[in-house]
Amino acid sequence: MGEQTLRIRGLSGWVGLGILLDTLLGTPAGAQTTLDKRMQALEPHTRMIQLCNLSGLETFAKDKKVAKVDRVRIDALAQPTVESNVARGAGGAVRTGGHWYKFSYRCVLTNDRMRATHFSYVLEREIPKAQWEKFNLF
Repeated sequence: MGEQTLRIRGLSGWVGLGILLDTLLGTPAGAQTTLDKRMQALEPHTRMIQLCNLSGLETFAKDKKVAKVDRVRIDALAQPTVESNVARGAGGAVRTGGHWYKFSYRCVLTNDRMRATHFSYVLEREIPKAQWEKFNLF
């Protein structure tokens, strides 16, 4: 099975999902430094969204009840609210098995907002295909 690919807005090029998750989750310092530099270059709100998307992807991947998740967007249906270092929302979307589902979530970031340390979610209803274009889901 080929490596999944994830496009991150604001970062140039396509990044292999496995490589990106390994980098975020504690690989050699050199690789982490490169990712840190790329993340620091992002506008703070965009960086928060991307970190929470990646943390959500990792969390969904560990959940045996949700098979083959390949996309997570915490801001798909609505923007998150942010208080201190915690992003919350009820407008996330996750794609699994070719279908999109709405979810609500809580994402905790480090004080410097360079890492997500916790991601929890509640999976809700399927998003009808007729609404995919409206929310830029593909």
